[in-house]
Order: sequence, then structure tokens, then C-alpha cells
Amino acid sequence: MLKKLIAPLALLMIALTAEELAAYQRSEIVKWTKVVKDSGAKLE
Repeated sequence: MLKKLIAPLALLMIALTAEELAAYQRSEIVKWTKVVKDSGAKLE
């Protein structure tokens, strides 16, 4: 059921342990922090 709901969104479901999820989140924060800093974007 859930797969049918997310299919139109082109999302991928994967199972991660809590540790794997935490590591993924840390890597994404590092990646996107650099992207935002390099872009010069500022909060208004």
C-alpha cells in the first residue's frame, strides 16, 4: 500500500538501522551546508 502511495513521487524506500540513518543525516547536513554556503544564500 505505501509503495503505491509514494510511487508517483519517485521516492525510494530503504530500511536503515538507527545508526545508519544518523550517519546518513550527518553526511547530508555536511553536503547541504556546503551547497548553501557556496551559493551565498542568506536568511531574510
